[in-house]
Amino acid sequence: MKLSKYNTRKNRFLAYVAIFLIVLALLAFNENGLIKYFSLKSSVNELQEEIAQREKKIEDMKKEIDSLKTNPNKKEEVAREKYLMRKPGEKIIIVKEKEVND
Repeated sequence: MKLSKYNTRKNRFLAYVAIFLIVLALLAFNENGLIKYFSLKSSVNELQEEIAQREKKIEDMKKEIDSLKTNPNKKEEVAREKYLMRKPGEKIIIVKEKEVND
């Protein structure tokens, strides 16, 4: 009689372990499982970082636009440096730096 109680408990324990493993496998590997969750969470984090970078770039561009609207010297600076514009009679000298190969 003692032996059968032991087997019953052992079988019940094995059944619980099997059920737990099946539930765990379903949670991990189904189409909405933990693996997909962590993959999507990683994607969300990457996108949030990209959004933050783009918002900073937009803010910098807005500051640049405000500066160009209010400061005439800034307009001249951008025209000369970015678009290589010059006043009549001026010469443009472009200095290229040598690349140092280590």
